[in-house]
Amino acid sequence: MMSYKRFAALLYGPQYMVRNASYFLLGYVILFAVTGSMPQFPLIPLIGFVLAYNSVYYLNDLKDYEEDRKDAAKSRMKPLLNGSLTRKEAVCLYLVYLISGLAISFSASAMFGAAVLLLLAMNLLHTFVLKNIRPLFLLNFALMYAVKILAGWLAVAPSLDGFPTAFALAVGFSGVLCFMVYKKESALVPYGSDASINIRDRTRRGISMLARTMMGDPAGSIFTAVTLLCLMISYALYGFRIHIVLLAISLASLSVLLRSFKSRKLNAYLIYHINGTLAVLLMVIIFFLASYIPALVAINGLL
Repeated sequence: MMSYKRFAALLYGPQYMVRNASYFLLGYVILFAVTGSMPQFPLIPLIGFVLAYNSVYYLNDLKDYEEDRKDAAKSRMKPLLNGSLTRKEAVCLYLVYLISGLAISFSASAMFGAAVLLLLAMNLLHTFVLKNIRPLFLLNFALMYAVKILAGWLAVAPSLDGFPTAFALAVGFSGVLCFMVYKKESALVPYGSDASINIRDRTRRGISMLARTMMGDPAGSIFTAVTLLCLMISYALYGFRIHIVLLAISLASLSVLLRSFKSRKLNAYLIYHINGTLAVLLMVIIFFLASYIPALVAINGLL
């Protein structure tokens, strides 16, 4: 009988699929928020997107094998490092996910397939070219988040007309700010150590470090300014007023909840992905409810 570790290795990890699907769904519900009508659920494009993007994890692991094996947390989680997969299997899975995902994506529409292909090309730049060029690496990373949202939009929209670029960029730059905090926090723990902490302690420390990143790090300060500017543009131009208000309240509430949540210890790498996935799912829910519930739609019109 196949073990869960082996099963997860063949999918690379269900949590990554959930996170990428969440970005896709955010683009989908944003279209609902902009147009006021719920389009048919794009199941086939979603499958193509998730499969195609899943390929990049195997390629990244093959490229970063020597560096990642020094990190105890990554060594336990990544299938190529923990013995769940061989290099040959990783190459085969990379090709299977890449080819099948792109084929499904382009079968949905040429525009959608092009967006997925662009995202994969940006990831190649991320992995092989920009890793040691910090400003361009961070900028490309932010744009990758935005293109994930764009893919969800193009899965159901015939064109880019009406796409809220400023809001997608706000999500992208705020996501990179959180990534910067994770990297700073990881740097506090020497390679080869366990780095296991509970969600409450990690969230409390992460919020403090986020504030220092936003104001003390030059790149963090620029990204913070761009994020706030994009949110103000979104509030003014796209009619996302109640959405942004509810999002701010919900994210603050989530951080308080996580700070008080008693859990078993998890490594910082896993907690970073858990918190990131929860934040994106929260955005999906808020954008759906704020555009679906008549009372919230009415309040949004008054703001």
